[in-house]
Amino acid sequence: MRGKPGDPGRMPPLVAPYHLRLGWLMWFEAMAPSPHSNWFLTLLAGLLKGDPGTVFRVTCPAGCNAQKPVIYGSDPYAGFSSVCVAAIHAGLASDDGGGAFLLTLEDAKPAYRGSMRNGVESHDYGSFDSSFRFRR
Repeated sequence: MRGKPGDPGRMPPLVAPYHLRLGWLMWFEAMAPSPHSNWFLTLLAGLLKGDPGTVFRVTCPAGCNAQKPVIYGSDPYAGFSSVCVAAIHAGLASDDGGGAFLLTLEDAKPAYRGSMRNGVESHDYGSFDSSFRFRR
């Protein structure tokens, strides 16, 4: 099998356009207990950057509000807000059962207005360069 893990000290093979070592790292990351590693969250943030109007199908697990991450805005939400906690705030997911929904990227907004919904508080924030909205 090409690219299978071996000696971690050797240089991994590079097979364009897919880097096989990344596949293995993501597989092990999925089996790891939460919270996810910083490298994985950075990778996800990079993948989520897209053009306004890009639509993503998102599935959130149960328990994503356990550490009470902060969110900003109320439809739209500031682009750096926790997606799953914002979905609980919007009523599309729950902390007990998770949820599935569509997320649409939007342009920058001059300000984001916070509110209290579904047991989650979102906060006001000034201008930010990206935002998102939800739909089922």
